[in-house]
Amino acid sequence: MKTNAFNTAIFKLKEFKSHTPNILGSIIHPVQEEGTYSGELYIAGQLFRRILITCTNDASDTQLNIDFTEHHAASRSKDNGIPEYRLKTEGYIVLYTSMELADFNFKLHQKVQEKSKSVFYSKALGPGDIYAVSLLEPGTYAAQNTAAKSKMKIVVKLPDTKKSMPLPTPEPVTIKVSANGFSEKEINIISTQGIVFALETKTDVLINFEDSNDKKEDKSLKDTKHFRWNNPNFAPKRSGT
Repeated sequence: MKTNAFNTAIFKLKEFKSHTPNILGSIIHPVQEEGTYSGELYIAGQLFRRILITCTNDASDTQLNIDFTEHHAASRSKDNGIPEYRLKTEGYIVLYTSMELADFNFKLHQKVQEKSKSVFYSKALGPGDIYAVSLLEPGTYAAQNTAAKSKMKIVVKLPDTKKSMPLPTPEPVTIKVSANGFSEKEINIISTQGIVFALETKTDVLINFEDSNDKKEDKSLKDTKHFRWNNPNFAPKRSGT
């Protein structure tokens, strides 16, 4: 998986919504059934590209990464067509954007005989869906679970740059999101560490930056040589792999 070019605009991201993928936040949807699917990519409510996905036990790929930035650029080229992909049954579709910040969303339809059945909409996440996000700016954040009207405190600190380089990538923290709230009341992480919100109910996860821990830390964060990561890298591992 290639490493994204560093985009300093990510430091301006202090508000995150699970229904809107961006450079630091990915939506992950499992595809449970074999079949033929059509995907629709939108920007600001306007359809700009369609894709075809064949989900079968014979496919080798267990994860299909859909980069809105890449597809949006391809949709404006002369060679624009309908891309076709193969995904293993019970694999994952990962929605993200590598550079462009916009109101992207995705619809998935399953072809059943001569009809098309809607099976997923990225602005209406539900049980089995995952929202994976990395928070860069150190400080205190508040995460809200709209289904339960509950909140979780997130404290982000800078990694210890005195240690040997490059810095190791910490394991993501998994948080269950149910109708009763979050599985944790508060978590402490380091900058770039992933948070995986595993949805058990229909809901939105909203994250807002509230306050800086230390103004001195804010300046050192701009030293971009300390930050390297691959996006996306939070999809769950299949059993037996």
